[in-house]
Amino acid sequence: MDKEKISALLSTRMLGRALLVVDEVDSTNALAARMFSAGTLADGMAIIAGRQTAGKGRFNRVWHSAGGLCLTAAVAVDGLIKDVGPLTLAAGVAVAKGLGGVCGRQFFLKYPNDIFSGKVSGKKVGGILVELKTGEGGRNPMLLIGIGVNLEQEFFPQELAKTAVSLRQLGLSCGREQAASAVLNSLERQLDALKNGGLAQMLDEWREMDCTLGRMVSVKNIAPAVEGIARGIDGGGALLVETADGMRHVTAGDILFGSG
Repeated sequence: MDKEKISALLSTRMLGRALLVVDEVDSTNALAARMFSAGTLADGMAIIAGRQTAGKGRFNRVWHSAGGLCLTAAVAVDGLIKDVGPLTLAAGVAVAKGLGGVCGRQFFLKYPNDIFSGKVSGKKVGGILVELKTGEGGRNPMLLIGIGVNLEQEFFPQELAKTAVSLRQLGLSCGREQAASAVLNSLERQLDALKNGGLAQMLDEWREMDCTLGRMVSVKNIAPAVEGIARGIDGGGALLVETADGMRHVTAGDILFGSG
């Protein structure tokens, strides 16, 4: 991973200007969390690893990182951001647009922020894990935006092969440095727009990329579980699920395609 090449490709004001590139780490989010606790994590810092030994996605799922982009961006939560929830949707929009720009194709979003290769029969290209860290002594809380993108994998373990795909398998060529800089550039633009009152526009962009709309979904890891037809997102970014008992507004849980 060429740190200087990443820096040269950045057009950001802040994101990635403090840049840590490592060959291997347990996970970039875990390293960022340790640095936050030690008081050494700067606002806008990006951590990129060539390989993760304990990468994870939402609900502690293992993330298969070999041949992929492993990146965490640290963003201070200030008074202009009233609700952290929409930031997870904005991160998804940013990654999909950033990758789309360098690959010359459109990507789609499965609620809340999984990146998919197609709207109907696509597979997962990337995922995002957003964690909020709060500190002692009046230190500003920070968001850790962990981003994993499948870039160069030629095969996946059997349990992932039916649901995951890499850019290489899609016939697309995108180096890690190019992908990292494109994602950081796009992410800063999205976060700036959100801070400046762009929530409605961001939600409209998310809806244009939505591959959850109209599909049967099951929402697990909440009580009670929810099952029904996805009907888009509301004005606050919650997923609307039409169930047998009426419309539910879902902001948490594990969203799976299909019933059961």
